[in-house]
Amino acid sequence: MKCEHCGSNLTLEDKVCPYCGMENKLAGKHLSDMDKFEKDYTSVRDEVLSNSRRFNGFTARLTIIAILIALFAFLLAAIGHKYEIRNMREEDYILAHLDEHKAALDSLMASRDYSGVYYYYKAYRLPYSDDLNEYYMAYIASDKYSVLMDSIFYLYEDRDKSYNEPEEFFERIASIAQQLEEMRIPANDFTEKKYYSNDSTVAYINDLADHSELIIKGYFGLSDEDMEKFRTLSKARKQVMLEEGWTDED
Repeated sequence: MKCEHCGSNLTLEDKVCPYCGMENKLAGKHLSDMDKFEKDYTSVRDEVLSNSRRFNGFTARLTIIAILIALFAFLLAAIGHKYEIRNMREEDYILAHLDEHKAALDSLMASRDYSGVYYYYKAYRLPYSDDLNEYYMAYIASDKYSVLMDSIFYLYEDRDKSYNEPEEFFERIASIAQQLEEMRIPANDFTEKKYYSNDSTVAYINDLADHSELIIKGYFGLSDEDMEKFRTLSKARKQVMLEEGWTDED
C-alpha cells in the first residue's frame, strides 16, 4: 500500500510513514481491528476451555458415581447370594436333624422349660425353618417369656444405675402380658389358629401364660383380685398397675 501523502510503500503495521512521518490511517484501523479480534479470540478460547474443564469434571464425577453404583449393586448381589447359600445350608442341616430337633423340643416343652425352648430355637436357627411350624407358636411364646424375665431383671439391676428409664421396662412388661393373654386359646379351638397344630402346643402356651402371670404377681406385689382385674385392662392401664405395685426395696 502507498502513503497517501508521499506515495512511499507502507505495510498495514506501519502506524506512520517512515519517509514523511504522516499518520497511516489504514494501519491504525487495521491494528484496532486486530486488537479487537485478539481480545474476542482470547475470550472465546477461555470460555471454551472453562466449559471443557467443567464438562470433563462433571463427566468424571458421573463416571465415578456410575462405578460406585455398579460396585454397590455387585456387592448386594454377592451378599444376597451368600445369604441364600447359607440359608440353604442351614435348611439342609435342619432337615438332616429334624427328628433330633423335634425330640429335643418335645422334651423341653413337656418339662415346661420355657427359656430352654427359646434358647434351643435360637441356637439352631430354627425360626427360619418351615419344617417345624408345629413348634413355632411355642417358640414365639417362649421368646416373649424370655423378654419378660430380662425386663424384670434389668428393672432390678438398673434401679441404682439409671441406664434406662424404668417406664421403658414397665411398658415392655405390660405389653408382653397383653400379648401372652391374647395368645391363650382353649384346647378345643386351636384349629382356628395358624400354627396351633396340636393340643400340646396349646397347653404349653397356656401354662406359660399362667406362669408369667405368677411372676408378674410376685414381683409387683399384686393380689389375686388385682390379677383378675389386670387381665382385663388395656396395656396402658396394666403399665400403671405395675408402676403402682413396684418397689425399689430388695
